[in-house]
Amino acid sequence: MLKASRGGYDGRGVWMLRADELEAFFDQYSGAPLVLEPKLPLDLELAVLVARNPSGQVEVWPVLETVQVNGMCDEVLLPANVSATLAAEAEHIGRQIAELLEAVGVFAVELFVSSGKLLINEIAPRVHNSGHVTIEASATSQFSQHLRAILDWPLGPTHSLSRAAVMANVVGTAGKDPRESQAVALATVPQAQIHLYGKESRPGRKIGHVTVLGEDLSQCRTSAALAAAALSAGHSAISDGPPND
Repeated sequence: MLKASRGGYDGRGVWMLRADELEAFFDQYSGAPLVLEPKLPLDLELAVLVARNPSGQVEVWPVLETVQVNGMCDEVLLPANVSATLAAEAEHIGRQIAELLEAVGVFAVELFVSSGKLLINEIAPRVHNSGHVTIEASATSQFSQHLRAILDWPLGPTHSLSRAAVMANVVGTAGKDPRESQAVALATVPQAQIHLYGKESRPGRKIGHVTVLGEDLSQCRTSAALAAAALSAGHSAISDGPPND
C-alpha cells in the first residue's frame, strides 16, 4: 500500500501495487512524499467519536461500523457488528487518545479490525463524516457536543435513541441535482432524514447523506440505500415502490 503524505481523502492518494509495479510507479510519480505500508487482511472498519472539554470531561459515543466502497465511506452502521469486548476496547482507545492529547472538541478515531485485532488507521481532529449519524441517532449530536466542548460546557449524553441506525452517503453524479429528487426519495422511504450540503454534484463527490432509524439494522440499511440512490441518480433510480419496512 502506498499513501500520499498530504492531500489524500476518500480513496484519493492511495495505491495498491504489486512489488513488480513499484519501479514504474515511482518513475512517473511526482506528488507528495509517500508512506509505504503492508497490505492487511481487514475484517471491517470502525470509527469512534470522542468529545473532550478543557476541564477534562470526556464522552464517547457507541462505536460505529463504516462500510467503504472504492475507498470512500458509503455507509455508517450503528451498532457496529462487533463483540461487546471489542467495542469496549475501541471506545477505550478513543478515550485514551483524547486524554493523552488533551484534545478539545470532537474528533474521530478510525480503526481497522484485522484478524480480530484493533489497529488505529487515522485520527481526525474534527467533527467527522461518520458522526453525521448522531444528528438523529444520538442523545447529543457531534455538532452540539463540539460547541459544548469548545465552550467548556458540560458535555451531553451520547447514548443511542433507537435500536439501529444507518447513515448512507449521497454521492454526486454528472448533471444530477439531488434537490430535484427529494420528493421521490421521501415517497420511497418516508422515514428517511435527508441532509444535502449545497455542493455542486460531481461524480465521486459526497454531496449529502441520509439517515434511517429503526428496530432492525438490515431494514435500515435497505431503506437508507434506496433513499441515497434516489438522490444520487435521480428519478429513474426508484422503480419498485416503497420497501416493506
